[in-house]
Amino acid sequence: MEVSVFGVGEAPISICSGPGQRDDLEMCIRAAGDVTNWLHKAEVGDAIGLRGPYGNGFDMDRVAGMDVLFVAGGLGLAPCRSFIQAALADRKKFGRVTILYGGRTPKELLFADDLKVWAKREDASFN
Repeated sequence: MEVSVFGVGEAPISICSGPGQRDDLEMCIRAAGDVTNWLHKAEVGDAIGLRGPYGNGFDMDRVAGMDVLFVAGGLGLAPCRSFIQAALADRKKFGRVTILYGGRTPKELLFADDLKVWAKREDASFN
């Protein structure tokens, strides 16, 4: 999505919530510039603009029946997370599901609750 902060600028931000799982959009935003710093300080009711989504997305039907391998580090998990959630929610649609994720330090690992759940699953491999 293109996220606009009026009078500040705009930034591309990945949707990281799975399709059809929520009534809202979840985004992972690292404070790294004017727009993202403003978003970290935003309060309920502050106005922003959203355009999109843009990009190619993930064609889950194209890879149905295949093994899927997700490889991500740090913030790179954000755009993969929606596909991972969808693949795990409809597990019978895919062959083996393998998730490889890491970061420079444990502090940089995102979605700690998800990581714990994925690690305990017997129908997927998480490392």
